[in-house]
Amino acid sequence: MLSMFYNQRFNKPLRKSDLRLSLQSEEDEDEDYSEDDSEVDKTGQVLADTITEILFHVLWNGFQGSSEEVWCERGQVFVCINQLMEKCDLIRPGIVIKRNLIEKMLEGAVNNAKHGNLDSATEMENGLRLVKLVQDFLFGEDGESPNAWSEKLVEGAIDLVDSLGIWERKLEGDEYTEISQTSLRILMSFMAKDDMDMCAIASAKLHHLLQTRPIPSTSEVCFILGSMHSALISSLNTIEIKTYAYIVPLIRAMIEIYYQPLKMSSFLPNLPTTDTSSSYFEDFQKYCLSEEWKLYIEKQVTPYMEEYSTLNFSAATAYMSKFWKKCFDECNTAIHKRNRAMGESKLLFQKHIMQPFEDLRKKDYSRYTSFLNKQRNQHLSVLKQWRASKRFLVGERGTWAERTSEEVHWKLSSQENYSRIRNKLTQNYAFDQHKEASQMRDTGPLPEEDDTFKLASLKNVIATDDLQDDHLGDEEWMAINQENAEEQGPSAKEKVVVKSVDCSLITLMEVVNGKLEVNTNHVIFYDMSPDKVEGGGQDFKWSISQLREIHLRRFNLRRSALEIFFIDQTNYFINFKDKKVRNHVYSRILSVRPTNISYFGVKSPSDLLKASNLTQKWQLREISNFDYLMQLNTIAGRSYNDLSQYHVFPWVLADYTSETLDLSNPEVFRDLTRPLGVVNPKNIAGVQDKYDNFEDPSGTIAKFHYGTHYSNPAGVMHYMVRMEPFTTLHIQLQSDK
Repeated sequence: MLSMFYNQRFNKPLRKSDLRLSLQSEEDEDEDYSEDDSEVDKTGQVLADTITEILFHVLWNGFQGSSEEVWCERGQVFVCINQLMEKCDLIRPGIVIKRNLIEKMLEGAVNNAKHGNLDSATEMENGLRLVKLVQDFLFGEDGESPNAWSEKLVEGAIDLVDSLGIWERKLEGDEYTEISQTSLRILMSFMAKDDMDMCAIASAKLHHLLQTRPIPSTSEVCFILGSMHSALISSLNTIEIKTYAYIVPLIRAMIEIYYQPLKMSSFLPNLPTTDTSSSYFEDFQKYCLSEEWKLYIEKQVTPYMEEYSTLNFSAATAYMSKFWKKCFDECNTAIHKRNRAMGESKLLFQKHIMQPFEDLRKKDYSRYTSFLNKQRNQHLSVLKQWRASKRFLVGERGTWAERTSEEVHWKLSSQENYSRIRNKLTQNYAFDQHKEASQMRDTGPLPEEDDTFKLASLKNVIATDDLQDDHLGDEEWMAINQENAEEQGPSAKEKVVVKSVDCSLITLMEVVNGKLEVNTNHVIFYDMSPDKVEGGGQDFKWSISQLREIHLRRFNLRRSALEIFFIDQTNYFINFKDKKVRNHVYSRILSVRPTNISYFGVKSPSDLLKASNLTQKWQLREISNFDYLMQLNTIAGRSYNDLSQYHVFPWVLADYTSETLDLSNPEVFRDLTRPLGVVNPKNIAGVQDKYDNFEDPSGTIAKFHYGTHYSNPAGVMHYMVRMEPFTTLHIQLQSDK
């Protein structure tokens, strides 16, 4: 809250005497709290006293003058306290804090008047606004709390009016009259309180005023008499505190002075005489409860009293309502400006301090990691060369070969034949017996369920377009069919058709980040992975004339990949940022018109199947069942490079018990109109029941018949677990167990 005032410019420095005087008065003050003081933390109270003292000096001495703007700045302090009262639990009640500030402001105004620190007009204006503030505080919502009233507050109000000489000098003018009337109302309210000390202070001052200052109007006389009557009746109805001992002398003085102007002789024939009789107190207590006195107050006093209150106090109430509204609006504006300034300062700090530091940190970290990668790659390169030299020298036909037999380990080679069969093994120089995985399997906890293939996660990835057949857009189709008038072939000048594009090379064991570049003569992939070994990596460069097939592929359920096949059966699976980039690369490669590509006029896999006449060839027995199914898998998007899209073959037989099969019998074959899950009629009811009763509470997963796909990486690795690299992949799937 204090931060709202730190930006104010103080035209007048604080005097040590003012601070010392205020602190001394704070020590002498006897706070009236509704809570038990013994339960209040003394440290918290000292903190509250200090903050209150600081607030007072900021709002009173920090702003010079008596203008509306100055008092609006002061009013914002009380607005902030109100907001804190609503949102926070304060150490000291907010009403007590506001009362303490008003008491200190009264004390400060009295000191200024006594020492002549300000001109008379400024003092008078500040006095008027301060008296209005006290009136609004006591007669508003805050005045309903007992903590709003104190002896120091009434003493401060009396001292302020006396220091300005409002009642003694009998000054004329609207400001003086308003201060006088408002101060009188404040005194009457303190006189009516059920507190002996406050009533005594107010009654003493009122008695002095009645004896020394003539009341200017009948309506004011009625206002005073009516207020005294209300206070007296309230005191008589109170059992514990009897303040009528202070009120009755005031009424007696009023009767003595204004007996004739109020025509009491006509309306109050039974009024006790105001002589020095010792029984006057008892007599008047009984008389004030009589119908004669009540009727007189109701008919002759109350109308004038209400008229006086309406004429003199309604305008002040309306003025304070507008004043607080203005303070509230300006307070919110100031908070908004401060928050905006803080936001701008934060952005500047971020821009000039944090961002340069972060950039420098990233630069240094990148340099450090680059150094570590280079060091590691150099080590791996040396190690690779050493192993190659060792195999050359001590291998089976090496100069230093040991003629003792060693166990040789093998792994599946990626080399394919023309039927796409991988029937070749290659020596596995990095063979691992996976002893650590076996030990973790036997002694460690059970593997947790892999969430990779859950429908809930897949649901967030699958888009509507990905469920449809993969195809090219019109723009890419036009690029393919555009005639290329330039010379093609090795003798032609190389022209880049696809600039360096970010992509990833997908293999069984890893995903290699890199860049792809295509020109009129070559397809080039640059391995950009940070752990690339010097002299190694997955870089490749192929002549465009060696390109045999290129297919649109999916990766992680996104249509963003290509699979490239060359005439020696080598193939590469490349994933791009999105479908748009993939289609652009695809169309640009085909626009070069590779000489060994046998198709150009297809836009989708379904069009390719029709154009290849593959089904007709199979029906005419020009190709075998195996070749036909392998080609269907390839066209449909199945690949050796992605375990989630491994090749699948249909289950066509239903009879696995007979020694011989009668292929002319339809019962021998499976019903291909049903999915695998319901080939057995017993499963139909269960599958349908699962679909009908499934409901996702989050609404993200639609109804389904089967929770898993018939082909997934876990299934492939399970059936191929005894052959590397599937053994290693299976262990990685099971959390290295």
